[in-house]
Amino acid sequence: MAKKVALVIAHKQFQPVEYFGTKDVLEKAGIAVVTASNQVGPAYDGIDNKPTAVDKTVDELNVNDYAGIFLIGGRGAMDHLDNKKVYALMVKARDARLVWGAICISPRILVHADIVRGTVMTGWDDDHKLKPILESAGARLDAKPVVFDRENNLITAQGPKASEAFGQAIVAALQ
Repeated sequence: MAKKVALVIAHKQFQPVEYFGTKDVLEKAGIAVVTASNQVGPAYDGIDNKPTAVDKTVDELNVNDYAGIFLIGGRGAMDHLDNKKVYALMVKARDARLVWGAICISPRILVHADIVRGTVMTGWDDDHKLKPILESAGARLDAKPVVFDRENNLITAQGPKASEAFGQAIVAALQ
C-alpha cells in the first residue's frame, strides 16, 4: 500500500508554489497526497486566487491514516490555520511519531501549538523574528532552507524556493 501524506492549506491565500511544488515531488515518488483545509469547498491561492480542490477538512483528518502531516504557508496561513483545531492535529501527528512539519510562516503555528520544545527548525524569517520566537518556545533555529530534525521526525522549510527540497526531505524520511 502506498504511503499517504496530508498537506494542510489555508482556505484563502495559501502559497501555491509551496503546495504544488511539494505535492508534485511527493506524487512523483508514489506517495498519495490528501489536501486538507480549514473549510469545505475549494481553497484559493494567495497569488492568482485560483481554486484548488480540498479533499478533507482539518476536522476530518485521522492521523492514523497518514504517514505524515504538513502545514503549507502563505499569507492566509496565520489567519486560517493558526487555531486550536490545527494545534490538536499537529500534536496528534507528533505524538503518533508521524513525519510532520511546516513550510514558510507555518512553523510559527507549530510554536503556537506548544510542540516544538527541544527541536531544531527553520522557516520564513524576513521579519527577523523567527529566532527569538523559536528560542522562547525552547527550539533552535537552523537557517538552512530545509531542516529535518530526525530525532523528532520534524521537517521544516523556509518558503517557496525550498518547496521541492521540502518534498524531497519528506520522501526521504518516509523511505
